[in-house]
Amino acid sequence: MASAFSGKPVPVTMRFSIGGGNPKAPDNAKSQRNLALQFDLPDGEQWQMGNVSAPVFSASTPEQLLARLEALMPDPETKKPNPEKVKAFNEANPETTPQGKHFASQPVPASYGKVNYWGRACLCLCRRQWQ
Repeated sequence: MASAFSGKPVPVTMRFSIGGGNPKAPDNAKSQRNLALQFDLPDGEQWQMGNVSAPVFSASTPEQLLARLEALMPDPETKKPNPEKVKAFNEANPETTPQGKHFASQPVPASYGKVNYWGRACLCLCRRQWQ
């Protein structure tokens, strides 16, 4: 049985954030909210889990997620994503657009604590730190 399910208390670190990889993104945007969890288990084992505020995810592979983030990178001059890069990515990856449509249809949450979060298998990591 995994040590996380032993029934013993487990220290957990939680972090809330805005999606997209931009540390300067405004908190009042209609965008993804994240809840990250790190479970610190015995013998240096850690479980990390990412949860997003949408019932759908924007990518089906790590490569697709990276390509999406690259398309959304702000231009150094305009400080905004290049609309042509975003359009090209969306046209090449139409299955990634439902998440954006979800956020556009939702009000800006009043609090991170008032948001529903869904776990994503592609964001869940388990690793063991060997000493």
